Amino acid sequence: MAAVLEVVAQFIFEVLAYGIGKIVAAMFLPHLKIEPLRMQKSIAPWKWRGFTYKRGSGRFLYTESVQLIGVVSLLVIGLGIYLMVRFAN
Repeated sequence: MAAVLEVVAQFIFEVLAYGIGKIVAAMFLPHLKIEPLRMQKSIAPWKWRGFTYKRGSGRFLYTESVQLIGVVSLLVIGLGIYLMVRFAN
């Protein structure tokens, strides 16, 4: 059972949170770029250095930052749906 929950949690963070985070970041943070994942392997491991890093002439979001944006977006969407259903009557 624990393995199933681990796979579900990994799916949520790796696929859903990252995908939604990319969409939200593109809409609300257009000045920050998101590098392809294969390019991010060449940067230093993420330790608290902020949400972005600079490479060349641009600022890029860390993968973990994009996932965090996605998780917060999922929570906001869920809260919005809950409130709409709760106060619909």
